[in-house]
Amino acid sequence: MSDDSHKELDVEAIKKKELSEMTIEERNILAQEGVQNAINDMHAHGVATVEVDSNGKRYLRHPDSQLIPIIKRIY
Repeated sequence: MSDDSHKELDVEAIKKKELSEMTIEERNILAQEGVQNAINDMHAHGVATVEVDSNGKRYLRHPDSQLIPIIKRIY
């Protein structure tokens, strides 16, 4: 069984629990899955998303996976 299929089983098991029964780690797993699903949905509809690297630099991630830096304009 691959790591992805193992992870999928874990997520499905977590979803069957009551919120009060979940650990913080399990809630984080569900939140991460929700964010990834939202990103995928936005990209499927042609909408770019914002990514931030470890140095705080912001980028637009386009549905075709193109990554464009966001340049701050000073007026």
